[in-house]
Amino acid sequence: MSIEQNKETCRRFLVDSAAGKHDFSLLADDFTSWTALSGEQPRAAMEAAPGRMEKLFKGPIIMHVDGMIGEGNRVAMEAHSEGELVDGKTYRNRYHFLFEFDDAGKITRMREHCDTQHVMDTIVPLVTAAAK
Repeated sequence: MSIEQNKETCRRFLVDSAAGKHDFSLLADDFTSWTALSGEQPRAAMEAAPGRMEKLFKGPIIMHVDGMIGEGNRVAMEAHSEGELVDGKTYRNRYHFLFEFDDAGKITRMREHCDTQHVMDTIVPLVTAAAK
């Protein structure tokens, strides 16, 4: 696949997923994701994410793509989000994603870097409260 096709796949996957329109067919069967808070996770964790997010947010998250660059089978993306949490607080974060692709144009790996302190201040208290 071309770099431009891979960029479009990244945009579709991220923006549509945040809006609640999940297309897991864009992911390779051996897809993995990594974040600083969760570490390496299999595809099944990504497929389970919508259920977790619905418990934290009043509605869909809006994801804005700020820029992308690509080289070979990789696309790097900067983005920011906004959404309303179930406790009424606003969640806004900034991200850097690195996507890797196979030859068929499927996403094989996604790495997410974000403001983890913001996650700790906004989302972690909700998860902690729900676990009690």
